[in-house]
Amino acid sequence: MASLTVLFLILSVVTSSYGAAIRYTGANQYDETLARRMLDMSAAAYSQSPQNCFNQTFPVGQTWQVRNDFNTRCDFIKDFCSAFIAVSDDQREIVIAFRGTNTNGQLLLEGLESLAPEILFNNMGHVMKYFYDGFLKVWPEISEALTTNDNNYNVIFTGHSLGGALASLAAAQTVAQGYRLSEQVKLITFGQPRVGDHSYAMAHDRYVPYSYRVVHKADLVPHLPSCSEINNECANKDSAPYHHGTEVWYTDGMAPDAHYELCTDGPTDEDRYCSNDMADKDYSITDHLHYFEHMVSHYGENGCVDGAIVSCACSFSLVLFCLILLVSYRNE
Repeated sequence: MASLTVLFLILSVVTSSYGAAIRYTGANQYDETLARRMLDMSAAAYSQSPQNCFNQTFPVGQTWQVRNDFNTRCDFIKDFCSAFIAVSDDQREIVIAFRGTNTNGQLLLEGLESLAPEILFNNMGHVMKYFYDGFLKVWPEISEALTTNDNNYNVIFTGHSLGGALASLAAAQTVAQGYRLSEQVKLITFGQPRVGDHSYAMAHDRYVPYSYRVVHKADLVPHLPSCSEINNECANKDSAPYHHGTEVWYTDGMAPDAHYELCTDGPTDEDRYCSNDMADKDYSITDHLHYFEHMVSHYGENGCVDGAIVSCACSFSLVLFCLILLVSYRNE
């Protein structure tokens, strides 16, 4: 394990050019139209002008205004964690979206500080240190918006990759600290890694019952950090990573009308028959970068209009990041 960590560090520098299953019904049912809109919002978090995505995404008659769009340094190498807060007075709703990983250095720190849940979070359970530290940096802007701006409006949290992890923590804290009731909060993420341990996951399910993790086919990142497996199933072992919320697994592409599975079989939140059961664990980085037929970061940078896609220089380091997390628990 030590040799792999050293190899990861060297190569990252070289490449630095860059219980029972929950079954939701009624108001808590998965809404694919809403999920597709939230993918646009997650993409918009990669943009310097997220308002452009709102103008492209929401129907005529809905007015949305981006009120806060902020970057804050979130680690000791001065990488940024970014988010925006948008409000619709006519819909009486707030959208809070978080950006995914920004640089290779940030990717490296995520890997090194996400090997096991070690930080106690709101007495819910333990979460990954990097996600927790980043969350603390962005939370003051969010808590201010929740208390001063918006007349107790409902809130939707969303994000892709690292952004999904930050959205997970923000949604949980919003309810745990009484900023909103459980029924006022929704969470929809894309390619989200495991954020905390089993205790965190079960508490999160109670606090945020409308919680969906959208997974594109063979996306590797939702399987990181690796859970502790017993008989090829993720187990609720103390201090081991474990997902919260219901997985929505798109099994073969994400075009309109594509087939998806609502993964509500056991173990709770870690359905053995969905993406955890991929044959030979043949996971993909490409599937992580693309959701609903868009390359997420570039789609957002283009104002939620598909345009020319440049090569992703971070892909090689992303592969290494995934390798270190994938083997961490299997070597214990």
